[in-house]
Amino acid sequence: MNKKMNKIYLLFKKVIGFLFITLLFHNILWRESSRVINYKELIKGENINKSNTDESQNCKNLKDIESIEVAILTEIKKKSDQKPINNLALNQAKERLLKIEQDYQSYQTAYKEQKVNFESVSIDKDKDSLSKKEAEDFDDYGRSSAWMEFATKKKENNLKEVSSLVVENIKNNLENAKLGINDLNTDYISGNWKERSFSQSLTRDPQRTLLIQPLQLISRKIGFNISSKSLYAFLDILFKVLIIRLVIILISYPPNLELTTGSGENQKPLDNIYTLEEERKLTKERLDSLKNFFFNLGLMISVTFCFYFHPFAFNIESVLYTRQTNFILIIPSVIFSLISGYLMSTYYQKVSFLEYVRKNWIISLIIPSVIFSFIYFSGGIGNQLGKHLPILIGEVVNILIYTVMIAIKKPK
Repeated sequence: MNKKMNKIYLLFKKVIGFLFITLLFHNILWRESSRVINYKELIKGENINKSNTDESQNCKNLKDIESIEVAILTEIKKKSDQKPINNLALNQAKERLLKIEQDYQSYQTAYKEQKVNFESVSIDKDKDSLSKKEAEDFDDYGRSSAWMEFATKKKENNLKEVSSLVVENIKNNLENAKLGINDLNTDYISGNWKERSFSQSLTRDPQRTLLIQPLQLISRKIGFNISSKSLYAFLDILFKVLIIRLVIILISYPPNLELTTGSGENQKPLDNIYTLEEERKLTKERLDSLKNFFFNLGLMISVTFCFYFHPFAFNIESVLYTRQTNFILIIPSVIFSLISGYLMSTYYQKVSFLEYVRKNWIISLIIPSVIFSFIYFSGGIGNQLGKHLPILIGEVVNILIYTVMIAIKKPK
């Protein structure tokens, strides 16, 4: 019975490991996350491409803004029984912008007509030598240009006002429905903003569908992912990281310091002491240990890119996530990573801390330092606390888990 269960467990580990590594390759090559994650920038008209083509679909007028707003509010209403918030200030601002855009179109039409007449006037002539009709066209073009400039600035200012109010209204409706931006699945599909179907989500972003959304649903049901406030955001991160770390521990292979480094103190020469069968057995053990090491490494890389770095893994609207951090945060991250790795090795085999560092200084110190530094210097968001906090919490959680496991481990 135990052998049968052991085979099932090994098969389970291989299936889950293969799934994570498959998700990693999909994440690198084909992942396409929903553009709703950037709804603030899209509504404000910043240059973010929302389609697979080079066509930019950023908001340039009230119609564009409302197309995103309606799609998001429709999804919020579908996922919650809360009534939408009626924002009177937003409605009034939209009415003003609509009237301004209508006036803008009139000014633009007049400007184009006057420009055609102006371009027909010879630029070589002095103004005093122009005919009465030409002088009128010249003056009309000047006035229409001034009005056009005024109308453009007025439209831009009111568009910014409406954009800010719409963004605030979406955020308030999410809070009212006890949802986060990472609960939304609205995307720009076939020229329209609408919620992705399950098949679209599965093919475009399986990491989110298979790994993140189940955790998201449980976190919301428990009451963690119901607000962008710092406390709720922290509990949400802690819960998700705890589950992920437990899964990793469950399917990871035990590390073997002697076999993976090949430099153990008890290692003996193989010329006359070991039989050929013993040599083969030791070689096989070393090969299996090396395979296990690369399996564990691939698992950690997959989880890092498919979970920690996924834009929908955590509530990115939280102040806790967007707060700027300092490069010095890398130091505790590396230290906790080192301690976490040491405790994991100690659980499976006796090894001193100095011996562990001596044999694993590249894996335990250099690689984490390079990775955390890369995260920090990777563009404008690398220095946000949200990019480092989940990994830091993950290492602390790992330390606590293995400390408990070591404490309750029965002596052999």
